[in-house]
Amino acid sequence: MKNAKLAGAAATLCVVGGTVLALYGVSDSITKSHPQLGHALSMLLIPGGVLSAIGVLMYIASFVIAVGDPIQGNLKTRLFRDRFLPISARCAKVSDLEKLQSLYVDQFGNDVPSVELMKRWLNRCPTAFTLIYTEDKKSDLSVELRLAGSFKILPLNAAGLDALERGQTSGSRFDAEHLSAGDEPVAAYYVGDLFALFADGKVIQALDSKCLELAKGGVPIYARAFTDRGRTVMESRGFVHVADGKSKLELRKLSRLHPPTDPDGISTIRKRRQNRH
Repeated sequence: MKNAKLAGAAATLCVVGGTVLALYGVSDSITKSHPQLGHALSMLLIPGGVLSAIGVLMYIASFVIAVGDPIQGNLKTRLFRDRFLPISARCAKVSDLEKLQSLYVDQFGNDVPSVELMKRWLNRCPTAFTLIYTEDKKSDLSVELRLAGSFKILPLNAAGLDALERGQTSGSRFDAEHLSAGDEPVAAYYVGDLFALFADGKVIQALDSKCLELAKGGVPIYARAFTDRGRTVMESRGFVHVADGKSKLELRKLSRLHPPTDPDGISTIRKRRQNRH
């Protein structure tokens, strides 16, 4: 309704402005028979042009609104709905790695592992990379899966943890031999390459749940924050600076989440997660 009124007003202004300009166009003929109107007619150009220009601009605005409202409405519907879509998770396979590595480059730049290194990690730890999907059920009962985000969790052996704490390696450069395999004890977990294409709350929630599982094992979890938001999220979970175990996190600096010591092994982390709501 508002858009129709705007279009109607635009048409009226265009008609009035066009009429004024038309009078100006024939002013020479009019002034021959009515010389006294010459001065008044000569002043019609500017108001006629202004009215016509405003009318055209209003018509363009009405068109943009007419086209944009459905798009904006659909976008809001989609974004709002994504918050309530169920999610599913699966471990990445070798066939997923090229696309996943390309997304890493888009999200983090060039400081990312190569596809070949990711393959070697996956050979040592088949659960290294987690893919999070939203499940959108269609009217025909089919389900559309959309990749919402991903994260990696690498189980480090003693050599991997030592190299990490000494600064000899990083989350994008672990040797495959730094990862625990088979029955080899896990000395620590490294969490990294977290990104969300959309529904970021769902992706973070999935990582939260996984970290709660890992906390039951009593080994520390290491990570680095690369954005201010990531640092805020990590601090809310209880991560501390590795250097002294207490100072505020710094971007790109190694941080650690100590395993909780309370009886059930996870309530401390759960309380921190709940306190942020």
